[in-house]
Amino acid sequence: MAGLQVRLNTARVTLRNRELAKLQVSWGVWTTGEWGSLIALSVVAFELGGAPAVGLVGVVRLLPAAALGPLASIVTDRRSRPGVLGATHAGWAVVSLALCGLVLAGAPLAVLLVGLGIGSAAGAVFKPGISALLPQLVRSPSELVAANAVSSLVEAAGIVAGPALAGLLLAVFPPAVTFVALAVLFAVGAAASAAIRTNYQPARSPSVSGLLLLAEPLRGFPALLVNAATRVVVALFVVQLVMRGLLNVVLVVLALAEGGEGAAGALFAAMGAGGLVGALITLGVGGSSRSARWFAFGAVLWGAPVIVIAVWPELPVAFVALAALGLGNAVMDVYGFTLLHRLLPDHLAGRAFGAFWSCAAAAVAAGSALAPLLIEAVGLRWAMGLSGAVLALLPLLLWRPLRTIDEQTSAAAGTLSPAASHAAAAPATRPAAAPAARARPRPVPARRRRAPS
Repeated sequence: MAGLQVRLNTARVTLRNRELAKLQVSWGVWTTGEWGSLIALSVVAFELGGAPAVGLVGVVRLLPAAALGPLASIVTDRRSRPGVLGATHAGWAVVSLALCGLVLAGAPLAVLLVGLGIGSAAGAVFKPGISALLPQLVRSPSELVAANAVSSLVEAAGIVAGPALAGLLLAVFPPAVTFVALAVLFAVGAAASAAIRTNYQPARSPSVSGLLLLAEPLRGFPALLVNAATRVVVALFVVQLVMRGLLNVVLVVLALAEGGEGAAGALFAAMGAGGLVGALITLGVGGSSRSARWFAFGAVLWGAPVIVIAVWPELPVAFVALAALGLGNAVMDVYGFTLLHRLLPDHLAGRAFGAFWSCAAAAVAAGSALAPLLIEAVGLRWAMGLSGAVLALLPLLLWRPLRTIDEQTSAAAGTLSPAASHAAAAPATRPAAAPAARARPRPVPARRRRAPS
């Protein structure tokens, strides 16, 4: 009981940062809406075309964001990041209403997928924007870890709330009602995002021309690959995200075969419930001297439960296994993103996270596209068992470089990030690796210093 109180106190202290609290509201709304729309669209798609249609929903939901993310994310380094988040929420409110109209009109699957693709393109900048904005709002390394833990807690709550909301509405009302509810939810997210205030001043347009100017939006990719540490973290994330895409399809197929439409939402909600527990655990652990090893532990907890479901493909077993998987997801997110926040330079953060989320979306889309093929080729159980084994074993193969990352980041605590030294220009604000000496933000003067491009 005392341990729980400590964790809740940590969350309470973190959320006393009012701007950070608004950011978490925006993130929670986005996560709830994202998972709610996934469940609603997957159920509608399954009725129209079975498992292959569900796989198409997973691909189209992510592919435009994957393609446009690196190009669009330069907006998060050039424009107000809170404004970008608010506009994205507003765009998805409109898309949700459009999907409602299409469902009511009995539109074919292809038309629904076009609407979904437009929404995916509109949302390409959200995750890069919120990932880049969070380090601008924290005031110390410990608050960075705590903020990531709270973000994981909020994400887990969204994973519970989104599928639960969609499942409840789908069980009682026609699917169109679910999309109206999601539109209202995204409108709330737009208001919360627009209210965020930050000292961040967007960079001036670069004084380059020709091919160098065209390459500006793509500078996030070199930032991810500039050193071995970021390469290892990103690689493990990508494998986990391929598994996520595969699981999105497999769980819908399993649920509809065993328990109907309501079971699909319940399975994803079980994963979210485990994520809540995992986020609470990370709030109590704190610190970041062993972030890479905690990150690896989370990956193992992602893969092993999938193997359990493959061995015992029954709903009661799946609920427990997915709760454990959700716990692993929370641990991976908290410590994985803490590592990326410490390793990436601030003035390239938007583009770097744009490149990361582009790779992430492509990985989830690949998993969603691969799932029907694997199920057809080897069956549902073997598809789950093989993919789970890959993710459970990969951290063991990467154990030595992960330990090296912990040694490097511990030694660099309170200094500039390793990636910053490789940036084309030094950032005007410190990267999130070392905000220890940064005082509580003061009112911004009329003329603010701009970050370089």
